[in-house]
Amino acid sequence: NLLTLPGSRPSLPGSRPNLPGSRPQIFARNGAIPKPNQFTLYFGCRNHDDWLYRQEMQTYATSLDLNLRIAFSRLDTNKKVYVQHLLRDDAKLVAEHIKQGGYIYVCGDGASMAKDVHRALADVLYQGKVVTDMDKASAYLDDLKTQGRYLLDLWSPHDEFHED
Repeated sequence: NLLTLPGSRPSLPGSRPNLPGSRPQIFARNGAIPKPNQFTLYFGCRNHDDWLYRQEMQTYATSLDLNLRIAFSRLDTNKKVYVQHLLRDDAKLVAEHIKQGGYIYVCGDGASMAKDVHRALADVLYQGKVVTDMDKASAYLDDLKTQGRYLLDLWSPHDEFHED
């Protein structure tokens, strides 16, 4: 399983080789091509006009039976929706992906987005009953990093990403 969680729009070009079009490289780690709907791509952008690689993503979603979840932060002026909101909405699915050996790949802004996604993942682990408390959720995510299952490709004005 692979769970991909790219962040803001400038970060996707660097992650394009990791989109489903290069599946043999992605899934060589566990030696198996996933079954339908085992791959979920979360992508955040401001609105439809700001959605880079829209056609490619929609083609992947159709041809590869990819779960495609798009967070539009400026579509509705009354409610901003970010990737971390979708993760919490999909807590059961995300937790199941992780429990079944899924990979998490986060790319984008390391100054704020990555921290917000990290907190959302901790919430997901707790809500999905993967862990019994939030301290264990943080330790679990650290273990996933050590195992190479929680990968970060971040850009930031800061030298290094640190979870709170």
